Order: sequence, then structure tokens, then C-alpha cells
Amino acid sequence: PPMDPHVMAARGYQPFIDLLRANMTSCGALRIDHVMALLRLWWIPYGETADRGAYVKYPVDDLLAVLALESQRHRCMVIGEDLGTVPVEIVGKLRDSGVYSYKVLYFESDGEHHFRAPQAYPVQAMATITTHDLPTLRGYWQSDDLTLGNRLGLYPDAEILRALFADRE
Repeated sequence: PPMDPHVMAARGYQPFIDLLRANMTSCGALRIDHVMALLRLWWIPYGETADRGAYVKYPVDDLLAVLALESQRHRCMVIGEDLGTVPVEIVGKLRDSGVYSYKVLYFESDGEHHFRAPQAYPVQAMATITTHDLPTLRGYWQSDDLTLGNRLGLYPDAEILRALFADRE
């Protein structure tokens, strides 16, 4: 289950501190998956469906302060996975707290099939080709993920599939 923000605060954020320390002890950089969880999480009550869930807000300023302190103590940079729909209120907070943005090549294009040049990336960002959720570079270039998805029936609309293939050209 997710950490309860009220319990965390009542315990002086010790559960969060313990988590960070356990992960920062042996590394020079830590990537936080879905860093927006420091702001809010979608909770779904046990036995219910997603439409019965709600956002639970977290004390983002306190959590970022703890994160910055532990980062300094462990000499460990922090990269926040900020892909997808990112609430505008957290973007500046992450940057101001020293958390690096996470930029994935596949998503960094100008809309005309030109990838952004390295100098166009934000200074405070880690750039990568792919992620654990995406195809390998070879798979992307050869559209292997789209071919497999089509075989698995993930693209019932042929027009959408054609558009996805066209985006890769």
C-alpha cells in the first residue's frame, strides 16, 4: 500500500527518510519513478474499481525538502521521472529542489519527425534513449513494438496503427 501522508508527517517523515537512505547509500544517482507521487497519488479503495478512487495529496514541499537534504547527505543526484501528464504545480518545485527532469528521445521531437538537438534540452535534465516501459532503440526504429502489438490485437483500429507506423518514418 502507499504511504499515508498523515502518518508520514506524524512520524517526522522517517519512513520516507528510511526509504531514501536505503536507496541512496550505494549510488551516485537515484531515479524516482513517477515523481508526481510526491504531490499526489490516485488511491483506489480495496475491492473497488478505479472509478471509485480519488487523488490523495501529499505534503510535496516537505517531501522535496527531505529529498534535497538526503541527496546532499549522500552526495546523490536525483532524477524525477516526469513523463506523461505532469501537474504544472510540481514542475517548478522539482527544478527548484534540484531534481533533474527525465527526457526520453522518443518523446523529444518537433512534430515534424526531427529529434531535438542536445542543446535544446533543459540544463537540469537527464536524457535517455528509452525506458523500461518502451521498446529498445532497435525495436523502435524497426517498429517491432507496433508489429507485436498488432499481432496481440492491441490496435483494433487500422487507421490508428497506420498513423503510428507513419510517425516512425
